[in-house]
Amino acid sequence: MDQTQPCVACLEPIRVGASLCRYCGAAQQQHPWKNLTTALKWAGGAIIVISLLAGMITLTGHYRDWREQQVTLADLVAAADWLTETRDYAQAWRVYKEALELVPASTAVRAGQYQLAKVWLRDFRVKAELTDALLDEITQTLYRSIRSGGRQETAVALAHAGWAQVLRKENKLPVILEVELIFQRALAENPQDVYANAMYGYWKLLEPGVSVEQLEQAQAHFTTALEAGTEQPFVRRLQLNSLQTLSAGRADEIEQEALAGLLRAAAAMLKNADKPPAENLRYRILDAYGAFGRGGNVEASINALPPAEHLAVLDWLMQGLSYACLLYTS
Repeated sequence: MDQTQPCVACLEPIRVGASLCRYCGAAQQQHPWKNLTTALKWAGGAIIVISLLAGMITLTGHYRDWREQQVTLADLVAAADWLTETRDYAQAWRVYKEALELVPASTAVRAGQYQLAKVWLRDFRVKAELTDALLDEITQTLYRSIRSGGRQETAVALAHAGWAQVLRKENKLPVILEVELIFQRALAENPQDVYANAMYGYWKLLEPGVSVEQLEQAQAHFTTALEAGTEQPFVRRLQLNSLQTLSAGRADEIEQEALAGLLRAAAAMLKNADKPPAENLRYRILDAYGAFGRGGNVEASINALPPAEHLAVLDWLMQGLSYACLLYTS
């Protein structure tokens, strides 16, 4: 009677009931823990698979939320851009703030808010009771953007931060930064920057007790800003407004120099085929020649330009004005 059986591993004949194969040494019976270990391995694998599936579901949910967030963010930025184009700056500012509440670290939103801050300051219109808080917010936005775009953009950001202080002064609010220092730092970054020069020129003529030297310095800054060839309407507006303020009610050399400066600016505008200044400014220039014009003012105005150019500018300034009004003042 055959008392052998094949080895479970090498299939060589070994004694029935042998626990080990005498040829390959393989165990002929499985240890009772082996089934448990195998079962645990399968269970562990199943848990891993379930965990991976759960993770994928969670990630899918996060991705869906992220996508929805990005779509909402893009819609808010687009709305803010449109509001900026329509000059509804206050509403655009609120939309950008809402976008930052949604994604505080969004570079796109912060960049858009920075661009809005600059545009709004150059055309600042807001309810009086909101002026203080909004100028503070805008200034903080400008300072966060300093050094983010090289020296040229740093000059732009600093110039607008200084301009925010100019607006505070004009609105009879406390000036919270050193304006002179801000503009000087802006010009140190870029001496040719159009905003730094135009805004600094305006500031120099806004301070009390303006001297002839300050007036000449301001005019030099306006000239540099105009030579940049960009933002000329904005630069002209600042130049004309500041000179107009100094061109009446002083009866001194400053008034005469301001009137001469207005005439020279008008001559440059005529050469550039610009639109004539506002009517009130044209009347102000022409008043220097009227019955109430002082002799010194008339002389300063006449000497500001060569005779032929002078007459051409006066003719240009008088176009469309009421001659009855001119006769009254002449």
